[in-house]
Amino acid sequence: MNYFKIIIPYIGNLVIKNKADLFRVKYWDKILPVDIEKIIDIGLGVNITPVPHLEKLCNTDALITSDWKSLY
Repeated sequence: MNYFKIIIPYIGNLVIKNKADLFRVKYWDKILPVDIEKIIDIGLGVNITPVPHLEKLCNTDALITSDWKSLY
């Protein structure tokens, strides 16, 4: 993949705020603390797989697959 051809569009603060508001309405039941793992797993359909010592193994806290189906 040629990463130099990737163009990132500018998104203004109002657009980001509106998208965040829509996300909250769709996925958050207003209970604190927010159960982000439930939102990721059930709401977004991303499989969460704990990997012991991931940071030590590959110098990262977490990673998501390119198809956005699994989070380690």
